[in-house]
Amino acid sequence: MPARRLSGILPDMPAAMKDRYGLFRRAWGVYYANDKLTGQPKSLKTTDHQKARRLVDALNEAEREVGIRKQIGLLYLSAADPQAAKRTWTEVMAASVQMAPPKSRHRWATVELSEPLVVIIALRTTITVRI
Repeated sequence: MPARRLSGILPDMPAAMKDRYGLFRRAWGVYYANDKLTGQPKSLKTTDHQKARRLVDALNEAEREVGIRKQIGLLYLSAADPQAAKRTWTEVMAASVQMAPPKSRHRWATVELSEPLVVIIALRTTITVRI
């Protein structure tokens, strides 16, 4: 099929592949990522050009690879804490009650039984999503 016939079907490839974040350096030497969508700068907290470039590349890759970000995050989390993928909110709340100051433990125990948490209390923490 000729390209001109596909132009209305396929997205404009150069526009779809543009990076969301750019890199710039302030006068005092600190690198920033510039969000081209909002215009907001974000400090990368480094004066090292190579490190700044890697950070901006990571931001842009995360933006392009929306579907895989959660999986990569779960892999990192599992590497740091193998039990994390199996942990439920029941375990998190029990640990929170134990870690709370003695005067606050009753409040924490009550929160565990509250209506909003009853819905998720048996779910694994890694599959809970914000709505």
